[in-house]
Amino acid sequence: MSNIYPDSIKLEMQFAGTAGAWTDVTDDVIRATPITCTYGIQDSSPLARVASTGTFNFSLDNSELNSAGLVGYYSPGHTNCRSGFAAGITVRFSVIYGGISYPKFYGRIPATGIQIIPGANKERKTLVEVRDFIEQCAIHEIDSPAFVQSKTAAELIQLILAEQSIQPLATDYKTCEDTFFSAFEDQSLKLNCLSAINDACLSEFGYAYIRHDTNNFEKFVVEGRKTRTGITSATTISVSTPIELCGYLLKEDGGKFQLEDGSGYIKLDEASVFSASFDNEQYDAVIQNGNDLYNSVITNSIPKEYGTAILYFNSGYFPFETYNVGGTNRMGTISYEYEYRDIFGAASPFLGIDVINPVATVDFKLYNNTSGTGFFSQYTSPVTSVSTNYGNKIVGSLIYADPSQHTDVTFYVFGFQVRGTALKSYSEVTSEYVGTVSQFGKSSLTIDMPYQIGTVIPSSIAGTLLTQYQNPVTRTENITFHANSSIQNMMSFLVLDIGDRFTYQEIVSGINEDYFINGVNFEIYGNNIITFGYKTKQASLEVF
Repeated sequence: MSNIYPDSIKLEMQFAGTAGAWTDVTDDVIRATPITCTYGIQDSSPLARVASTGTFNFSLDNSELNSAGLVGYYSPGHTNCRSGFAAGITVRFSVIYGGISYPKFYGRIPATGIQIIPGANKERKTLVEVRDFIEQCAIHEIDSPAFVQSKTAAELIQLILAEQSIQPLATDYKTCEDTFFSAFEDQSLKLNCLSAINDACLSEFGYAYIRHDTNNFEKFVVEGRKTRTGITSATTISVSTPIELCGYLLKEDGGKFQLEDGSGYIKLDEASVFSASFDNEQYDAVIQNGNDLYNSVITNSIPKEYGTAILYFNSGYFPFETYNVGGTNRMGTISYEYEYRDIFGAASPFLGIDVINPVATVDFKLYNNTSGTGFFSQYTSPVTSVSTNYGNKIVGSLIYADPSQHTDVTFYVFGFQVRGTALKSYSEVTSEYVGTVSQFGKSSLTIDMPYQIGTVIPSSIAGTLLTQYQNPVTRTENITFHANSSIQNMMSFLVLDIGDRFTYQEIVSGINEDYFINGVNFEIYGNNIITFGYKTKQASLEVF
């Protein structure tokens, strides 16, 4: 079969903001420089649960030979610069095949994403890098996130993304297994969005990434721990290639499948779909044995407790001065700010959730002297209090107002306490699960699961990982293909993306099993020669 080529490629930019029209700039792309792209999870570690920033790189003609015939057409700040071309604009890329457009990347040009190559004797061009939505998560911080309870990883990530000014074009939140007790207890901290997403994914042991499909240039996906467990077969791919470009459906020995009536052979396009599979079709692969062996799995979780409590207690006293403010009015105010503390000294940190305003005679008493005698019987009604919860502190004030009294008086407040509902966080619990240490030496994997409050779920996950990783196993980490070599390869490049499952056979290693795609990369050369590759995860490792 002859090589297969796409109809065309298409690179577009929005020069007038995200609400503006898309402008096709494909004619100014320098095809002598390959278009390159990498996105998704590019690490094979069991702890790699969240995609890193995806990048898309290409070159634009900045000489008099471009579509405008202007030198400096893609030089921001130049008098000839194309209107709207600057860092921050959105860019999208697609490949057209069989008359169908397949989205392959969407993102924004970062502040450092434009590099101008000058020179009278050099190719005058502008190098451009585009980064996907994960970059927005990596550079954004959440200031004092609101304390929440009873949220899944997907729900936490939705709250995290809601804090960002730039949102993904589409989202897909899969079912998560665990509802977490609480999150964002320390409101005094600034949280990096990507780190916060990673904490949620590690606690659930799910995934978060960007994928693209025929309906979406950009979709942010969150998977639960058992999302892939429920995907038991390879992804099916619809064949949309014109019949004149199709070859025949072949047997393993290279022979053709004959039609039942003997009138001819089955054309590949006549099979409406095929299962994603690659049978010794790679031109390169990274296959390892034992490099990801872990025979000691350590989990870290944080026990928490929630309930009514005394949020603060002062066993001593403090003065409360009141003054005549004119006529027969006497007033006084004393402000207080205390860190919450467990009066039994067991929990740290200690967070007040619902604060009850201190009540006279119940939460404090006023006396006329420091010995705690001379009880002032008339203070109960005039004294009020206001308390609010702020991070790990309580902030409030005692207010005295009595229009019937006018003498300056200093009271003494004894036994002051603040009641409410408290969240207590105890010391981190570390558990270790050990397997083939005596046979292979110790190789440890540590999982921080900050939203898990017990050891039951962490121990279950650790036990599964120990079974999966404690012995040397041959696994494929990276596979690279030529898209042009067959219709199957071309359609796989166009359709498959992160989270899809495929079957892979390789004769030298003896591998014949299913994998999930965790990361994607591709290069497109002049004349639309395409290589593409996957960062893979063995399907058997996704069973929980």
